[in-house]
Amino acid sequence: MRNILRERLEYEGFSAEAVENEAAASALCERIPFDVILSDTECKVPDAGIPFIALSADTSIDTAVKAVRNGAQDFLTKPIDMNRLLQSLHRTIDNPAP
Repeated sequence: MRNILRERLEYEGFSAEAVENEAAASALCERIPFDVILSDTECKVPDAGIPFIALSADTSIDTAVKAVRNGAQDFLTKPIDMNRLLQSLHRTIDNPAP
């Protein structure tokens, strides 16, 4: 699924990478200055000071609140609505939280 999402984001004009775990994401973040990270709420986001958007199959309010308290700029439920994801990406890139 992450590769399909990566391909769709590239089609939309974004430069994107897909990795399978936090260790790979951390290594990539050390080499590439990303604008935003998309992460499943089950995965930990590398502590790289990069804004992130949480993606989850869990639609509970508790999960959304936890993601936002952990620093997520937005919380999107699966299946991913591409229009909402694109809006969230643009909003996060254009107005990153301090």
